[in-house]
Amino acid sequence: IGFFPFAQGTICSLCALPFGFFIQSYWGSVGLFIASVGTFLMGWYVVNIYCQSTSDKDPREAVIDEVPGQWIALLGGGEEISFYVTGFILFRFFDIVKPWPINWLEKRFPTPFGVMFDDIAAGIFALIVNHMIYKIM
Repeated sequence: IGFFPFAQGTICSLCALPFGFFIQSYWGSVGLFIASVGTFLMGWYVVNIYCQSTSDKDPREAVIDEVPGQWIALLGGGEEISFYVTGFILFRFFDIVKPWPINWLEKRFPTPFGVMFDDIAAGIFALIVNHMIYKIM
C-alpha cells in the first residue's frame, strides 16, 4: 500500500476498517485495543529497521502507523457501521491536518516512535470526537 502513487495513508486506513470491525465484533473493544497496541509495537520495530535502511526519518511508504491509529478511533463502536464511517473520516482529518499537540508530537519525536505515535494521537482525537458525536445524536 505504501507504494501506491497517491493517498497511501487513506488507503491503508480504509483497509484497516474491516479488520477492526472483525476484531471488535469477536473480541470487543478490549480485543481491538490489544490488537492496536500489538500493531503499534510491531510497526515501531519494523519502521525502525526500515528507516535505518533508507536513512529517511519518516518514509512516505511506511504506512503501518495508520492501522493502530485507525483502530484506536474505532474503539467502542461495536458493530455500528456509521461509527466506523465517522471514525474513518475523523481519523483521516486529524492525521492529515495534525492540530496541536499532534503536530508537536511529530516534530518532538522525529524517530520511528514519532512516526507511529502521532497517528495514535490522531486516533485518540478521532475517538473522543466520534464518541461526542454519538452522545449528541
